[in-house]
Amino acid sequence: MNKLLLGVFLITSGFANAEIVTNSKGESINLKSDGTWVKEVNVNTSELQNSHEITQSDLISSEKIIATNPSILTKKMKGGEDQDVNVKISFMVGIPENIKTFDLKKSNRMIFSAVENTKSTLKNPYSFIPRKIQMLDRSPTEWYVTVEYTAKNSYGADVAGKRIFKFDQNGKIIGAV
Repeated sequence: MNKLLLGVFLITSGFANAEIVTNSKGESINLKSDGTWVKEVNVNTSELQNSHEITQSDLISSEKIIATNPSILTKKMKGGEDQDVNVKISFMVGIPENIKTFDLKKSNRMIFSAVENTKSTLKNPYSFIPRKIQMLDRSPTEWYVTVEYTAKNSYGADVAGKRIFKFDQNGKIIGAV
């Protein structure tokens, strides 16, 4: 019986050893088992998506996209440390018939997915600053979203980067370059 209690005590003490602290900004910091600290991030995805959504008033009308091909607009988006950054977003509708099927909700979802996927691949996602986003349709079933950004490398220097994502007609990522 004593051995059983001792075993349970030893096993549970390992789980109880996790340490969570709160810094001066009110952020939760978690001590991982390997001795590193990780900032706990509670992401409100609807808030993130709304921060950069393109609205109909941004485009005036869907004909504006094809009339000024490529159509370029500047929109405020959140960078890696939640700072507002002006980002140039351009649309290139390659096939005029596709303008009738251009869906703002789908394009916002594609932009959000491309930006978040780009940010998640970085060594330091908090240094991510989006600079330019391009959307190009190649066919009714293929969209490409290019994210150009700057981020800090291991030495703290700013480095420019670019990621290209391929989306299907439903707005799901089917490939990345």
